[in-house]
Amino acid sequence: MGGQEWGGKGSSRRGGKKESIRMATISIIVLLVITAAAWYLGTDPWKLSLLAGREKSFKPQYLAPAPSHVMDNLIRDTESKLQKAEIWRGPFLGPESFVFDSQGRGPYTGVSDGTVIRYDGPELGWSTFAYTSKNR
Repeated sequence: MGGQEWGGKGSSRRGGKKESIRMATISIIVLLVITAAAWYLGTDPWKLSLLAGREKSFKPQYLAPAPSHVMDNLIRDTESKLQKAEIWRGPFLGPESFVFDSQGRGPYTGVSDGTVIRYDGPELGWSTFAYTSKNR
């Protein structure tokens, strides 16, 4: 074995101890940085988040499903109107959802490119109602 220690050529027990102390110090520093980042993200002390300054008055409400006797009285689609529907193809994928406004116009729907379109009847078809920002 000669003059070598257990750590290999040129290493010593003292050098291995210094290395383990250095690694422990780095681990503690990394842990402190992660803890500080988690605290900052959780508390936002300088109010820099996107939600800073917004009212926190949102109160979610439970909406109970309709009772079964109401569901029994719904008008059924005996003519299978959905089977007669026209498939409209555009340069995008969608719809993501449908909604009608308070005047009964629509449906409005959002599509994959961020456009909101509205159906204006069989004569006019679909028209662009709004564009969403690319910087959302």
